[in-house]
Amino acid sequence: MSSFKHFFRPILLGLGMIISIAPTTAFAQDAELVTGQVVDAETQQGILLATILYLDSDGESLGGQTTDAEGYYSLDIPQSATQMRVSAVGYNDLFVNLPIQDGTILELTSQIEQLDDLVVTALGFKRDQKSIGYSVETIDAEDFTSAKETNLVNSLSGKVAGVQITGSSNGVTASSNITIRGESSLTGNNQPLFVVNGLPITNGLTTPGDGLNGSSTIDFGNAASIINPYDIESISVLKGPAASALYGTRASDGVILITTKTGQNAAEGISVDFTTDLLVSSVLRHPDWQNTFGGGGYGRRDYETGTQYYGTYDAFGESWGPRMDGRMVRQFGSNGPEPFLPQPDNVKGFYETGVKNTNNIALTFNDRTSNFRMSFMRLDQQGIVPNTDLTRNSFSLNGGTKINNRVTVSGNMNYIDGGSDNVPNAGYDESSSIMYGWLWYPRNLNLSRLENYWVEGQEGLQQSNHELLWTNNPYFLVNENTNSYQRQRFIGNVQLEYDITSKLKARFRSSGDVNNESRQYRRAISTLATFENRGSYREDELYFKETNQEVLLTYSERDATKDINYEVSVGANAMRQEASEVRNFADGLVVPSLFNIGNSLGDIATSQFRQEKEIQSVFGLAEVSFQNSIFLSFTARNDWASTLPTDNNSYFYPSVSLTAALTDLFDINAPWLSFANIRAAYAEVGGDTNPYNTRNVYNYGNVWGGQFVATESSLLRNPELKPERTTSLELGTDLRFLDNRLRVDFTWYDIRSKDQIINLPLAKSTGYDAKLINAGEIKNEGIELLVSGTPIQKQNFSWEVTANYARNTSEVVSLADGIDSYLIVPDMYPADGGQDLSLEARVGQPLGQLIGFDFERVQSGPYKGQIIHENGLPVLNTSEKVSAGTYQPDFTYGFGNTFRWKDFSLFIQFDGRVGGNIYSRSQALLVGGGAITNKDDERLGSILVGRVELPPLNYDSNGQPPRDANGNIIWGDPINSGSFVGPGVKIGPNGEYVPNDVGVATRDYVIKYYNNEFNRDVITSATYENTWMKLREMRLTYGLPSSVAESMGLKYVNVSAVGRNLLLFTDVPTIDPEAFSIRNGRIVQGFESTSIPSTRNFGLTINFGL
Repeated sequence: MSSFKHFFRPILLGLGMIISIAPTTAFAQDAELVTGQVVDAETQQGILLATILYLDSDGESLGGQTTDAEGYYSLDIPQSATQMRVSAVGYNDLFVNLPIQDGTILELTSQIEQLDDLVVTALGFKRDQKSIGYSVETIDAEDFTSAKETNLVNSLSGKVAGVQITGSSNGVTASSNITIRGESSLTGNNQPLFVVNGLPITNGLTTPGDGLNGSSTIDFGNAASIINPYDIESISVLKGPAASALYGTRASDGVILITTKTGQNAAEGISVDFTTDLLVSSVLRHPDWQNTFGGGGYGRRDYETGTQYYGTYDAFGESWGPRMDGRMVRQFGSNGPEPFLPQPDNVKGFYETGVKNTNNIALTFNDRTSNFRMSFMRLDQQGIVPNTDLTRNSFSLNGGTKINNRVTVSGNMNYIDGGSDNVPNAGYDESSSIMYGWLWYPRNLNLSRLENYWVEGQEGLQQSNHELLWTNNPYFLVNENTNSYQRQRFIGNVQLEYDITSKLKARFRSSGDVNNESRQYRRAISTLATFENRGSYREDELYFKETNQEVLLTYSERDATKDINYEVSVGANAMRQEASEVRNFADGLVVPSLFNIGNSLGDIATSQFRQEKEIQSVFGLAEVSFQNSIFLSFTARNDWASTLPTDNNSYFYPSVSLTAALTDLFDINAPWLSFANIRAAYAEVGGDTNPYNTRNVYNYGNVWGGQFVATESSLLRNPELKPERTTSLELGTDLRFLDNRLRVDFTWYDIRSKDQIINLPLAKSTGYDAKLINAGEIKNEGIELLVSGTPIQKQNFSWEVTANYARNTSEVVSLADGIDSYLIVPDMYPADGGQDLSLEARVGQPLGQLIGFDFERVQSGPYKGQIIHENGLPVLNTSEKVSAGTYQPDFTYGFGNTFRWKDFSLFIQFDGRVGGNIYSRSQALLVGGGAITNKDDERLGSILVGRVELPPLNYDSNGQPPRDANGNIIWGDPINSGSFVGPGVKIGPNGEYVPNDVGVATRDYVIKYYNNEFNRDVITSATYENTWMKLREMRLTYGLPSSVAESMGLKYVNVSAVGRNLLLFTDVPTIDPEAFSIRNGRIVQGFESTSIPSTRNFGLTINFGL
């Protein structure tokens, strides 16, 4: 690290010397320095790039200046000037006599239309949208605060072209996946960089907790999900490398720029804003549970009696038993026969109504020289899973002051304190997942008998359940086997801006992001899948810190009297990260219900890691404009990364963009064309790797029996790693028609990512499993279309429409020499019986192939593609694995309508996707267990036909069934011996293919078809085209007339009723197709694993101002 410090110190010192000597130059000017602001007379908002010309006594121009992004000016007024003319596009000119006092506020009155749009771009610069050579979309505060999402990322769903957001349903802390213009990395998370007020924060998973047997994940949420939406002023989405190159390696997948509210543009004085909302949630979609056949197998009611815990329990939990027609049978918890009836709401009734309450108060102050905004938010949420919750306290402070005419100091901070007493397990894990249990709960089971989950007389020692081999009592799980956490996070920065002259400015920013987190995992005694059912306890302590020190110099030459203007910025940044984790695990408890590491039955298992990373950078930006119509921009950045070898740790990446406002350039005044712009951009971005990947390391094992163990890692590190490279070409146009009533924005892009850092598999004889190398190229090519307009604009009524469309084509162009496929996730469902489903990259195919076995199929002729059967069962082809397609969609879309009538507004939004595939483990297992009808799976159809059925048993007066001499139950002759005929062919007597006509028991067929018995390695049977559409949001708002609000002593009052995720339209059976899995700390699309149901939300919001 010392080499970094030696390199970086002279850069900082040199920039510091420039700042320190600059005032000498400034005071030598033969002019008067005056500062102030140009604002909109109605809104008091600063006006970007307002032009100020100095005029002499004859009205001749003596030069001029333009305002900055906030409307502030710093003028060197010539002594011969007698008057100023202030002008801006969309405003009437203002003439001001000289001299004027320092700090003067100049107000411009608006014309009917204002064409220019203000957009926040890289490094926080605000620009006219027409001057930007790449695609940027801005979302206003109302668009995401109205969504009432706990996870901020979900609020962006369907609102931005090319931005694909997949929200999980893993409980109250559920993560979300966001990608921009496809995925470009085989090993990274492919998520964009989030930048909050100039501070980069990573939106990756906050080190998800793994289930005790590694087959499920406890989702503690994304890092960016905790940002208070009521603090946000706007979000700018910078798409692709051209937009985000100045942010370095982490921005290769785009940037989400979040700008929070300040008091800078507020009205003078003090104001208070208060918002409260209440939302209720219910399950959006339940499986199509079947209520015809109950627990058992092959038509028999399989049960056992006389256990040490209670009378009768299920031999196993499948629903292939007798018809639930009221016949008398032995059931769980009974000592004799009772009516065998369906329990249609046994799973539905387990879920509760979720409730979320949020209260936010904000205090704002502004006196034109100083301002601040302070807010506090409290969130309380109860999930649909019983005994799951989330609380969050968020405090923010954002302020600034103008020390003098040259110096401005500002800063902001956010402190978030939150946690949960229980985060539900997501996925297939018998030790703690309630979703696992639903797979094996018979349809006749009355769940109310499980609510008292301890066996009488053995409280704290033995749970009660309907069966004792595979599943845990769901009420036992949610109340005793909890996953809790506490998180404290601080995000903040301090910024100093110094106007060296009216044209040369310096900015220094110091920022930090610190996260401390504690987690506790409790497994009570008698939990199945723990050490001898003796329970367990685990504690995790996580720490993360990132600091950034940045200095920036900007020289701006903006004179409205000249055709050519330019702005040049140079800067340097030092980023440092530290992360650590300590884990202690007690496998087995001595004293029941005492969850303490010291209460371990055996040796305590301890693991920890610590890593550090540093990137030091210099960067530059140059922008040249001609007649305020043609704009040429150059950026360059060079990073030095501590994670790469000394000889390869430096990487340089440039970008260039060009845009032309054709209507301004050629003075087009056609009544039908309001604005026309074309743009082009090219960029390169480098990428580093994780710490310690350039030299071999040791893995430290647990201390067991007093012995310390250290083994060499199975991954062979590479001291010659090179940076990853991403290049991007982008073309686009922005057209506006009919006095800006209609806008069409179109973009085409081509992104290539090369020198991927991947794990190349090695022969076991080498002593390693894999080696880190640079190899592979991924291509993403696509188009984005944004259409917005106002079809109706009347005095009391308007109708606004927005629609977006994006199509991205992904291709794995190459991998390492001689390698045609690469395992991204080698085993999607570890430790659950399925060892052969994987996510792969295959050369020539879209990234993300769903891989597994398929059945033998006819290769040609009239039966081509049909499944081959033998003895009525499908024949599995185990000679090769096949791809069931990619999870990448063909295209995504979103469209919204806003209707305004007097003081009412109604917003309706739909979004969705077409194409791509998803594999549903829930579907495969629920059908295999006979729990659902399967009517919505058109390929196989209902599983309520062809079942084995037996006559009812005749119980004696003691409630015992008839038995033979050996004590075995005497079952009658089958009423139906099973006649399910699978679709496909069989081999005829002459070796030809003929339609299959052999019937078998339904259970035998579907378990083979969906799961290959219990191998669960068939990929094709439960893979579906992932096409869907959602009614994502509806919002009805009423704004109290200002006169009424003022009579109440308030500035405004707004009341909104909102609905979220209201309707789902899809052919994917059983699940919400937005579901994903989490494996090895990575969000994996295309695979679903017994996920918690997603929710439909309704709520009411009231906000008012004082």
